[in-house]
Amino acid sequence: MFFRVKKRAVALSEDHKPGLSSEKKRIVAANHTVEREQALVRGKRIPIDRVDGQVAVSRAIGDGDYKDLTDAPAENQAITCVPDVKERDISSKDEFIVIACDGVWDVMKNQEVVDYVYKQLHSTKEPITDARVTTAAQNLVNYAINDKLSPDNVTAVIVVFQHPSGK
Repeated sequence: MFFRVKKRAVALSEDHKPGLSSEKKRIVAANHTVEREQALVRGKRIPIDRVDGQVAVSRAIGDGDYKDLTDAPAENQAITCVPDVKERDISSKDEFIVIACDGVWDVMKNQEVVDYVYKQLHSTKEPITDARVTTAAQNLVNYAINDKLSPDNVTAVIVVFQHPSGK
């Protein structure tokens, strides 16, 4: 997701959940199932679709047990490592990108993440340093876990763009 000068979050991918029709089609074609369960999350029951009743994502680098079609390419595996993203040229109006796993996105909306990171990066008038970017990523992860009560793995990377002066 990019952050724009107008403080608008721009999603560069969508959440790849096993219940999405395109994802489910691939999973079933790879001889796996999509099972829906009711999970108790922060005191509320919510439906969660899982591959073979286990994994709540349909795209991941790991999860080798779901990449078991020996004669099929990566994009045909039940859980594929092939990303589904939108291409977009970076402009001088783009400030940063947040790359995070579902443990963040399941408990925070895109705009909420952008607003949180923006405040972290601009908490002082000092120039943004590598240390501040690292701290912002750590704080985002801690916020998702401790304040938003994410029950999942939580990982985040923030990339801040440095544009040439006058551009």
